[in-house]
Amino acid sequence: MRVIITDTGGGFGQKSTAYPEEFVVAYAALRLRRPVKWVEDRLEHMLASTHARDQHIDVEAAFDKEGRILGLRAQVISDCGAYSITPWTAGIEPLQTAGLMPGPYRVPAQRYRAMAVATNKTPGGPYRAVGRPSAVAALELVLDEAARQLGMDPVDIRLINLIREEETPYRNINRLVHEHIAYRRCLETLLEKADYEALRETRREARERGKLRGIGVICYAELTGLGTRIPLSPGIPMRMGRDAVTLRLEPTGVLTVAASMPSQGQRIATAMRQVAADALGIPVDRIRVVLNDTAVVPFGFGVGASRTAVVGSGAVIRAARELKERILACAAHLMEVAPEELEIVDGVVRHRQGGRELPLEQVAYISYFEGHRLPSEVNQGLEVTAYYDPIFGSFSGAAHLAVVDIDTHTGRPEVVRYVAVEDCGRVINPAVVKGQVTGGVAQGLGEALMEELVYGEDGQLYTGTLMDYLVPTAPDVPNIEVYHVEQPSSAEGGFKGVGEGAHSGALAAICCAVVDALKQAGADLTEFPATPDRIWEALTGGGDEGQP
Repeated sequence: MRVIITDTGGGFGQKSTAYPEEFVVAYAALRLRRPVKWVEDRLEHMLASTHARDQHIDVEAAFDKEGRILGLRAQVISDCGAYSITPWTAGIEPLQTAGLMPGPYRVPAQRYRAMAVATNKTPGGPYRAVGRPSAVAALELVLDEAARQLGMDPVDIRLINLIREEETPYRNINRLVHEHIAYRRCLETLLEKADYEALRETRREARERGKLRGIGVICYAELTGLGTRIPLSPGIPMRMGRDAVTLRLEPTGVLTVAASMPSQGQRIATAMRQVAADALGIPVDRIRVVLNDTAVVPFGFGVGASRTAVVGSGAVIRAARELKERILACAAHLMEVAPEELEIVDGVVRHRQGGRELPLEQVAYISYFEGHRLPSEVNQGLEVTAYYDPIFGSFSGAAHLAVVDIDTHTGRPEVVRYVAVEDCGRVINPAVVKGQVTGGVAQGLGEALMEELVYGEDGQLYTGTLMDYLVPTAPDVPNIEVYHVEQPSSAEGGFKGVGEGAHSGALAAICCAVVDALKQAGADLTEFPATPDRIWEALTGGGDEGQP
């Protein structure tokens, strides 16, 4: 079977599920020996595609008088819909929410109960960051409440409990290993960039304008670049495993990169070009990347779980290492020097001491078409396929800050400032990383303030179109300030993933900011999204009129 993937505008988990219609279309095409196309309109998609995040979470935490976490107890109940989805099972969301809840903090003891409850809705499935956004939001809200009861600043209680770099490798209560981390540095950088102390003084001015201003500061850890030791979903044998990349130096001197990771808008080709260029000394404009066609790329697991930058780039580096050795061996024979005396710079093999040079296209031409000039033990071919398995994966980390103003007359929340400090290891392309972070923040904002699937008592979905299922638009999203802390991982290239984390951070930071604002009026909120009607009900105690 050959699969050709056309331009895809994102996946975010829904495209990782095996839907019955996809099998029926393929079967019909084979039986009829004709092309078969299946089109799903927006309402059908909202009704039948997997849903997520319909959860009820109860969390209890114990602290000592200095604010150190002593223990954590949680119950997570997830609506898994009518049946368990393939291949993820119904357990993926509640188990990951409960298991990932300790995040970047030292939690010496945890007890949790995770349940998936069947309903007559469409099945639940993986959605960006799978279970982590709920886990982060739940724990961060608890930390804020603990800080209030202990009379501490919310930042201080986090600094006390964050895993320190000198404690690594740190194996947490759920046997996940944190190493090569920068959690505290992310938070300290955030406080500096946001001018946290001055920001707290703006609350009074906001109150004079009829606004309640809340500030949410949160930290999270994102497990990325998963390899063969981490199951695809808790309790199932399937593992993400390794991915492969083929590098071929063409007779023209152009490098072809054939990668097994299909692009869904993440600019994978851009990252592959940059990593290959850095590893081989070939200009970016002399590198061609081939994706999305199983007939021409090696087998791989595909994209998902913030793994492409780690696994795909690691495979590029390993293939480039071997290809470079072959190129230099051929060039050394032609130039009558030792391979160690040569280097590749801007697509040219040159002697380290200066003088003699040989363009890559000349080396490639001789290797392919004048092979008699090279001994067989030297001319091993200029095409290499390499696999990379990071085994466990690595933790990215971040600290986010959200400032939310609530209109006391209408209950309408507005995110007026957002700052994110991310550690995703060695940054391949800052523009691509910023795109991932800003997109994740926008999604988290939608989940925190507006996105909700509403069913009536008759079982009908009331929010089946984008007229009533609200998503953030440009006026809803503030300018997002993104900063970096680089703590390289132990993976090839020192990379970490960054594809899902910001979603987790935004949901938590905005929810914490909303609650912080409401607490100033003696109100609280425990059900999200924080829509204007829910906020108004919290402010007025369920009354129809009046201002707090």
